[in-house]
Amino acid sequence: MSRVTAYAFTFKALDGTDILLASYAGHPILLVNTASLCGYTPQYTGLQALWTRYRGKGLMVLAVPSNDFGGQEPGGVSEIEKTAQGDYHVTFPLTEKVAVKGPDAHPFYKWAAQERPLEAPH
Repeated sequence: MSRVTAYAFTFKALDGTDILLASYAGHPILLVNTASLCGYTPQYTGLQALWTRYRGKGLMVLAVPSNDFGGQEPGGVSEIEKTAQGDYHVTFPLTEKVAVKGPDAHPFYKWAAQERPLEAPH
């Protein structure tokens, strides 16, 4: 029996296309929870720098907007795009807004919480 890995999951991009983590098998993936109204939103600058510097070596940076932490991502696609791409000039992929904790969590996060219960978002 084969073991499920992170590469088994798919996210929807902001434009509605599928982001298959399997497409990046064998490469590092930095999956980062983001929110447009968070005190950490300026992290987009550093993430973009990482993406620019290392994507040619296979690094995948994937931003995953969520409203699960203090309601800091209340907007929809256009607001997320304005912040990430307009304000911070992000060119790496962003997923659609998803739940990362609780019963409605995206399947990746449910799997991650099972695999690493002490490190699950809370």
